Amino acid sequence: MVGLLASTWRKAIARALSGGGADMIAPANRPAIQTLTGRPIVRLGLATALLGAALGASSLTLVPAAPAQHAPAGPVRSYAWVQSGAPVQDENFYLLTLLTRLPEYRAAILVSPRLNRIKADRAQRIAAALTSCGAESAKCRIDAMLWQPQEIDAIGDALASDPRIAGIAARHLRPSGAFQLHAAKDDAGLLRAAWVDAAAAMNRIYRVYGLAEAPRYPKIDSGDFKPDDPAFGRLLAEGMDIAARGTPDDAPVFAAPLQFALMLLYLNDRELVRVSAPLEKQENAAAAARVAHTDWSRYPYTSILVLGSGPGALGTGISNIGKLRTMRAAQLYREGKAPFLIVSGGAVHPVHTDLTEAMGMKRELVERYGIPASAVLIEPQARHTTTNFRNAARLIFRYGLPMDRPAIVTSSASHITSVVADSFRQRLDAELGYQPITRGRQLGPYEMEWHALPAALHRDATDPLDP
Repeated sequence: MVGLLASTWRKAIARALSGGGADMIAPANRPAIQTLTGRPIVRLGLATALLGAALGASSLTLVPAAPAQHAPAGPVRSYAWVQSGAPVQDENFYLLTLLTRLPEYRAAILVSPRLNRIKADRAQRIAAALTSCGAESAKCRIDAMLWQPQEIDAIGDALASDPRIAGIAARHLRPSGAFQLHAAKDDAGLLRAAWVDAAAAMNRIYRVYGLAEAPRYPKIDSGDFKPDDPAFGRLLAEGMDIAARGTPDDAPVFAAPLQFALMLLYLNDRELVRVSAPLEKQENAAAAARVAHTDWSRYPYTSILVLGSGPGALGTGISNIGKLRTMRAAQLYREGKAPFLIVSGGAVHPVHTDLTEAMGMKRELVERYGIPASAVLIEPQARHTTTNFRNAARLIFRYGLPMDRPAIVTSSASHITSVVADSFRQRLDAELGYQPITRGRQLGPYEMEWHALPAALHRDATDPLDP
């Protein structure tokens, strides 16, 4: 009997794999991967395996009949994102958007004695600290606003232990994919980790765009103000007062700190993520609509990723290096390598430019080379090579390009040499904390194969300009 069940299980898993079910395996689950039928799968219990066989095992992420603390459900392409009307907030602080925009969670937070006590204690601490701040001291005010470790822990415990909020993990955190690195945790642990990320993101903004701490790439990501500048101190004092006046007394404990962080990005002209939302209804609409009707068997690759190269002067649409990269990308497209091009690059060079590398490359491909606009997907947020790949992997997942098939990337010869090298894998770990892609063969001086991984969906709390 056991042998028959094992055989049935193997056949069910094989069907799931052939149908693309393996695409949904969360990176956090990969340590549990074992080999069965010669293919990698997630280790499942016998009861879940039997259920999968009975249902045809259309996906390996099967939900058990009884609620489980370790929910196996992973990212869902069709997940409906909740929007606050403030794209910068939604991109950087999606958990807080959920907690404030969805009535059931907001109501639970507002009546929570623990959270209200934390809010009162924090307000008292900040008020006491601000009494000693001079009228022109920006540093004193920002130091007072920083989330303290004990506050972060206390809020995390309060959220994770509230049964009225518990459902947020299965309904939103897991299917969104935005917290993918925490997917192996139980629901309470996932919620707690998501809050810790949000608090860390606020503190990161305070430090970089208020206290002038160096970001990862200071030349392009630094703020405009110095904490010892009296003019900034006066500006900040007035900004804090205006922000406080716009925050209701009964707002959640994190509302005022969140508005302060968003205000710092606004004052430093660093609201860069708002330029890309929502792409699927604007620049990428035509291409995204074509995905479902594409015959993938006609192409060796799903897409051609083109890495951006920013112009060196304001008002310049595309650099000479970018021109050569788009020329090679057009050649690959005309050779039938893939049905789509993904042009990736944000508003990076020069600092404070309004032009994105992605839009400059798309215009070049469409207007100069006659590539159909419906064949070009833009990714206008990436500021570094690591996020070029990560953000392109997100588009591949969200728009439904097959993740079990390879993509190709093209760039300058020296650039491809750098991404093929082992040091690029180390750079991904250092900057992102995980691997959003797997690299394949180098095909020539200007191309490399690669695969997108679901881990790329995780939002990066340390980079508010491109989370």
